[in-house]
Amino acid sequence: MIRLTFLLSIWCSAQSVLAQFQVTYRYSFQDGLAGNSVYDLLQDDEGFMWFATNHGVSRFDGHQFINFHKSDGLPDEEVIKLGRDVSGRIWFLGFNGKSSYLQGGLFYDESRSPLAAAVQLQSPFCSFLQSKNGVCYLVSNTDGFIRLAGDQVMRFSMDSVRRYTGIAAINGFRSVKLDTADNLWIIGADSAWIFEKGKLSLSSCRKTVASK
Repeated sequence: MIRLTFLLSIWCSAQSVLAQFQVTYRYSFQDGLAGNSVYDLLQDDEGFMWFATNHGVSRFDGHQFINFHKSDGLPDEEVIKLGRDVSGRIWFLGFNGKSSYLQGGLFYDESRSPLAAAVQLQSPFCSFLQSKNGVCYLVSNTDGFIRLAGDQVMRFSMDSVRRYTGIAAINGFRSVKLDTADNLWIIGADSAWIFEKGKLSLSSCRKTVASK
């Protein structure tokens, strides 16, 4: 009885120690990942994990990777950001400022979709933001942003942002964020502008100067 109690005590102690350690896995190019530099990830409605890398995009089912490249319909071999809109499209934003999307199991790039052709900038994307109403903003810190509402695209270049707001953004935006009221905040070097209701104008963009 004493020996059994002692062995049981050791087993319980061992289980307690093991419970403090979680099993982790490291995946790299050698395991099938498209590239070793992973910029972004996204989980789709079916549970698949998508990884944006410097050499294409990988889809992971928990066991193996399936890789996709520009020849499959990606906008660029180097994909910076991933995003999913309310229509179920998965967006792939390239380092080259171009985009493509996956819908119904098919890729649509600028050669196959007028929508993808319209969702382009001249410099790398840095953010994919989506409001609670389903409006998406695809942002480049140095070349403005795109507003995507369903299939309606509005492009605001850095020049148009400067022209309408006067925001000091010689070296680009410092940051672009969405608030809980679905307003887009554009942060410049010395001020912040609120982009309201999808309109970029002096009446809808309010300047907030930081106090000194």
